[in-house]
Amino acid sequence: MVRISKILEGLISQVAFDMGRAGINTNYKDYLMIALLRSKGSLARRVVERMAEDWQIYQIIVRIERQLEEQSVPFGINSFEFFAGYMESLTAQYSVQGSRVSTINALTDILYDSSTISAEVFERYKITPQAIEEQLALLDAV
Repeated sequence: MVRISKILEGLISQVAFDMGRAGINTNYKDYLMIALLRSKGSLARRVVERMAEDWQIYQIIVRIERQLEEQSVPFGINSFEFFAGYMESLTAQYSVQGSRVSTINALTDILYDSSTISAEVFERYKITPQAIEEQLALLDAV
């Protein structure tokens, strides 16, 4: 059975709650990306730290936030509905028996989605999903 890691589950729950409270019903993955980058103990953050300096990570967060503020997208489904479906999608995509879907899976999934602001901003810093996967392989080798 594939499960969501406790860290990722907690981040998704917090983002969904914050978005719901603020009445934001769009750009779900970009808001999750900001949470992933701010989660200093997560595997996603550690891998990004191997590819970028702290000030660059801060700039990435600021660029995503600014573009989110500037963008006016029609409202979609509420954040709780989106993230429930998103967790199902992640577990189906990474369905290896006995594995956990972690923050790194969410990070690469978001970067593979070219419709996200995050993918565009990361591309500017030459951080691609493939580069993330290479860094993860290096971590596994250590």
